[in-house]
Amino acid sequence: MGLQIGAPAYETTGALFGGRGLLTPYRLSGEARGNLELAGKRSPDSFLTSAGANAESCFVVGGAEYFGANAAAGLGQVAEAYIHFDDFLAPGIDAWLGRRHYHHESGYLDNHYWLAAGQGAHYGFGVEGLHLGPGRVKLAMLRAENEAGAPDSIGGTSLDVRYSGLPANRGGALTLWGLGMWREAQPDLGLEAANGFGIGAWHRQGDFLGGSNTLKVTYRKGAAVMHGTCGPNPARASQGYDLEDASAWEVDNHFRLKPSDGFSMLWGALAQVLDFGRQGAAGSELHWYSTGVRSVIGVTDQFNLAAEFGVDRVDDEYNERSGSVRKFSLMLELAGRQGAADGPPVLRLFFSNAKWSEKFGASLGAAPDDAPEGWAAGIRVESRW
Repeated sequence: MGLQIGAPAYETTGALFGGRGLLTPYRLSGEARGNLELAGKRSPDSFLTSAGANAESCFVVGGAEYFGANAAAGLGQVAEAYIHFDDFLAPGIDAWLGRRHYHHESGYLDNHYWLAAGQGAHYGFGVEGLHLGPGRVKLAMLRAENEAGAPDSIGGTSLDVRYSGLPANRGGALTLWGLGMWREAQPDLGLEAANGFGIGAWHRQGDFLGGSNTLKVTYRKGAAVMHGTCGPNPARASQGYDLEDASAWEVDNHFRLKPSDGFSMLWGALAQVLDFGRQGAAGSELHWYSTGVRSVIGVTDQFNLAAEFGVDRVDDEYNERSGSVRKFSLMLELAGRQGAADGPPVLRLFFSNAKWSEKFGASLGAAPDDAPEGWAAGIRVESRW
């Protein structure tokens, strides 16, 4: 949650590219919105417990509202509601049923979820912990329904498969990922049924230059090309896609360094090549490159001084436009951990400045030769429990 004043212009960058969420803000003061989630978990006594399996129910309601919106944020959305069974089929093998975010993946430094097949799905089920050779397998079937009056909600079913814990090198582990997507027809929107697939891998290194590093590579084809950066909804023709030929490559890297209690650093970089599958103004592809760094210094046991810098570059052949945006944030933090670059609870007093290249001026309402600029200042609270 947070209170923010000024011009949180960095949040409008995604709309500049058709709302595809390609330019996701670096988190420090970049999320000009209020988010609130309330979760409850319960492990009831049942016949499952007596049989050696523990059943846990989880129910999460939440809400979010952007800065400047007229409506008040509330707990009006059921984000998660599922039952999880530990050791259900055998020791170490779990099962779950219901609505679940399902292991969505991001680097925390930015607001980009490079893998979030379950968030926003209406229901699903899965099995986790299946032994196969040196690793373990997770299987999940997820379902998104067509919703009346919600054009972004396109019904479809996906199968998410992950093979994790594969030893790659000393201190490193590899995870393999596969996705099958079946999108149903939507006659009201003129959409025919479409299929697609995704493949990928990520490597987590526990001891790298005094910190830890995660490198991710993913490829999506057809209906597995997503509507945005987070959620189960496939892209569609009204956004310019031809799902017969559409595809997306993405490479992400996130590095964490904490050499002492009083200092930490996060660095991230990504490259994405999105092919719409049809010819646009000057081609069929959109290229997005982004990198950013955050440093946190512990001034006292309770107060940190933090700074973050990020830059994004987009070359959009489809709409024949290119440009960049950079953002700098400086803040004083009252935190539960000294010098921690990630992980709440934290209270931030921040100031941010963002500036776009001149080519973006007309799209953002500035004079044709001006480089538009925006700033934001305020207080933000981030907490989990």
